[in-house]
Amino acid sequence: MIILRIEMALMMIIIATAIIVVRSNPTEPIRTFKQFKETFGKSYANSFEETRAMKNFYESLAFVLRTNGTAINAHSDMSTEEFGRFFTMSERQMKSIQEDYSLIACRFNQTHFQSEIDLRKCGFVTPVKDQKKCGACWAFSTVCTTESLYLSSRQVSPWKFGLSEQELVDCASPHGCDGDKMSVGFGYIEHKGVGLSDQYPYIARVQPCQHCFGPKFRIGGYCIIYPPDKTKIKVAMTVVQSAVSAVLLIEDLASFKHYDGKSVISSESKRSKTYGHGVNIVGYGSKYGQEVWIVRNSWGTTWGDKGYAYFAQNSTVMKLTTNVYMAWLH
Repeated sequence: MIILRIEMALMMIIIATAIIVVRSNPTEPIRTFKQFKETFGKSYANSFEETRAMKNFYESLAFVLRTNGTAINAHSDMSTEEFGRFFTMSERQMKSIQEDYSLIACRFNQTHFQSEIDLRKCGFVTPVKDQKKCGACWAFSTVCTTESLYLSSRQVSPWKFGLSEQELVDCASPHGCDGDKMSVGFGYIEHKGVGLSDQYPYIARVQPCQHCFGPKFRIGGYCIIYPPDKTKIKVAMTVVQSAVSAVLLIEDLASFKHYDGKSVISSESKRSKTYGHGVNIVGYGSKYGQEVWIVRNSWGTTWGDKGYAYFAQNSTVMKLTTNVYMAWLH
């Protein structure tokens, strides 16, 4: 009972602090937990879950109001620790990425690359998706690259096309929602093919592998751009005209979780723990007066710029260009 009273007192302090800051920032769109629930259609299983979510929300609100480049989004009712547990790779899978360096390093002689690329404008990416509480970023990233290859080849309609991340979660990896290497997803798609999401929909948890009838979409191969080379990433995207997959190493997860999409990510605060997360590079060019990489995430459209982020090309922040995979069709 004493512990509960202390927790409630602490929460009231957090709420009061957030309200004081909000009053000095009247343009903040979401100011209360009620607004948050209404905006994002949130509901909770019981009063305990709702109280915990409210505490996390007001902690998030206080963080956002004192941190530039951040905003409230649909994930603001989760603590940073909880978010990292569900939305990023396990530490074990992060370490295993290095195994790919010597096995599937890219080798190509092309040197020409376009001055800028934005696959969104070309219609070569599907709408942004949401991995939800499942560390399947590796599946979303490899599927996005595969979808992009087929869209750029004009073999499919952009309006009704989407491949199944759930198939990879269930069938390609024993780790499913705990994260895995990009090579696991690409290897499955290369050798077995992946079906349509309409036939094998995403449920954000592991289930027994389903054997669905219908078309399968394969890639001809894949490789990792190693040693890391920013120019080769641009060359690769120019050659295949599709997205590439990348692994972020995130230290300041609280800031990245609340990234508002209105600034260029060029640095981050150092933390004791690093989180791995699979994303896609879908272009490069100028944004907000800087040369940037255009990065697609799988945390829904309330995050960032409708699901996208902008990373400074002249920065090594989050090691965006260190672990980059490209793929191609037959």
